[in-house]
Amino acid sequence: MAAMVGAPGLPWKTNGRWEYRREGGTIMMDDDEELMREINRQADRAEEMRPARIDRYALAVTLAGRFQQHSAEEIEKLLTGVWRERRLGWQPTKPR
Repeated sequence: MAAMVGAPGLPWKTNGRWEYRREGGTIMMDDDEELMREINRQADRAEEMRPARIDRYALAVTLAGRFQQHSAEEIEKLLTGVWRERRLGWQPTKPR
């Protein structure tokens, strides 16, 4: 199911760039933009490593340590959106 463009909490792509709007409709802040740049850098690395698969949840936890205003679950949603758009694979390793 495709996400609604600009839906709060989900990434969307405009002009070849991934963007993000927080719950409540607040516009991206500098730190949010840096998070999306980092997610895209990680996606670039994943593309270079094909067919290797990344541990999406572990990456989300790592990025949550750096971008503390976002939860690991929120970052995992962003990663999922970017990875799906780029058709990258990941390992389902999220703890139950």
